[in-house]
Amino acid sequence: MKQAIFNLSIIGLLLISTSGKAQPVPAPAANFDGLRITLCGTSSPLPAPGRAQACVAVETPDHLYIVDAGSGSAATANLAGIPTEKLRGVLLTHFHSDHISDIGDFNLNSWVAGRPEPLQIIGPEGVDRIVEGLNITYELDRGYRVAHHGEELLKPELGVLHSRTIDEGVIVDQDGLLITAFEVSHPPIEPAFGYRLDYENRSVVISGDSLVTDKIIEMSDGVDIVLHDAMAL
Repeated sequence: MKQAIFNLSIIGLLLISTSGKAQPVPAPAANFDGLRITLCGTSSPLPAPGRAQACVAVETPDHLYIVDAGSGSAATANLAGIPTEKLRGVLLTHFHSDHISDIGDFNLNSWVAGRPEPLQIIGPEGVDRIVEGLNITYELDRGYRVAHHGEELLKPELGVLHSRTIDEGVIVDQDGLLITAFEVSHPPIEPAFGYRLDYENRSVVISGDSLVTDKIIEMSDGVDIVLHDAMAL
């Protein structure tokens, strides 16, 4: 319990602090064996100079998952050298605009980078409607990109988003990576999810927008890092 509260407090301070404009950096070394976490966006829906909206990148040697994709976060991820060709999916906590605005850019950037499978957008009930709308919105753009670059570079089927509707519980168990979804409190939205990611005895909990709840404390038991919404602390 004390460890969870300590983690919540420290991350709360991190998330409400300001930062300078993102600068290009070399790509991280590929031969690491752990769980790498990058805050690609920490602002609210209100404009914040030099900060993108909500987004956390979680990387293992074999996987990359993005948790939420707020405005400006895809550019921040590229500037941070995050290998988007490894992107397996975008985990959405809920469907506020500041958590979904950059899905299109993450899809394009990872497609161009060589992502081998269609990008999955994973989230609570309603995610299929989000994905359907995005696929319609970007239909012309996908056609233009393929016509310009050619099908050898951009396979058309890899530009189409796929949706996956989830409930609470384990949603990924692959190559040592375990991802667990759990409900959080973000009224009037129901359900909204947080996520716990475990890999090789390393772990992180990401609350999304939420009040502090018993469920979050329970899911944070023994975790290394808790990333919690600072507005609720």
